[in-house]
Amino acid sequence: MKKETVFRKIVFHSLLGFPVGITLLMINYASVYLIAGENTFTTEIAQLQNITTLVLQLIVIGFAYYLFFINIHIIVHLKETKSSSNKFLIEHPYKAILNMLLVVVITFFIMTLLDFKVFTDNIVIMNIISFMIVLTLSSIYVCIKATIESNLVKKINQKLKERNKHT
Repeated sequence: MKKETVFRKIVFHSLLGFPVGITLLMINYASVYLIAGENTFTTEIAQLQNITTLVLQLIVIGFAYYLFFINIHIIVHLKETKSSSNKFLIEHPYKAILNMLLVVVITFFIMTLLDFKVFTDNIVIMNIISFMIVLTLSSIYVCIKATIESNLVKKINQKLKERNKHT
């Protein structure tokens, strides 16, 4: 696949991060009510009466999760192309370092967006907690998927070897 096509695929498939981020923001507001009570929740909601604040919060959180989905797609793409293999690391150490650096920079930028000054302190804390939960669940998913795929590949190779022995 061409690099441009891969880039477009990553960018367009990551658009799902925007509504996911907005949904998580709404869940965070509901969580404030459940955790801190009605008085704190009323204070949080009062600031959303300013339409500029509401739109800015939605854009910031949507963009943060859009970047998160780009990060996940980059990691998955690197795994699919075997870019993280030892051979790739030995032959192209600068590319491997650049890929890892890109993931770290995007993650740092996401954390900065989650702590953006348009959010109140309660929502910042809830944003970071929800991001850590989503990050952990995504990491577990990627690890389980990689384990299943590697076991599947081993089984297929074993069956092919058995079949080749019999012929």
